Amino acid sequence: MIEENITRGRVHDAMPVIQRKLNGYLRLYDRIKIGATTNPEARWNLGHGRDGWDKMVLVYESEWAGSTRSMERGLIAYARGTNFRVKPENVLPGGESIRDDAELYWVYVLVERF
Repeated sequence: MIEENITRGRVHDAMPVIQRKLNGYLRLYDRIKIGATTNPEARWNLGHGRDGWDKMVLVYESEWAGSTRSMERGLIAYARGTNFRVKPENVLPGGESIRDDAELYWVYVLVERF
């Protein structure tokens, strides 16, 4: 299932808003992972939806690949630095999979409750 809780705008302005959202996910769920994509439906249907996640929450949308990379990296670093019991399952720092040839880009949070 894909849920939209999207914030748009400059990374500097949007980051605090999305960090507050992320705090809620870190508090309520047992697993989280942060990612970025140019095609949320395909990413969910061909990957994450089959991997046991409850839902994909789209939290950021941009027309710029660089903003998306920065947001993904910033959110992963932020989540790793919190004192919540859940840490993101991300292995890499973020931004590696975004290419520069799409019209829109999204950052998402995968969540699962046991």
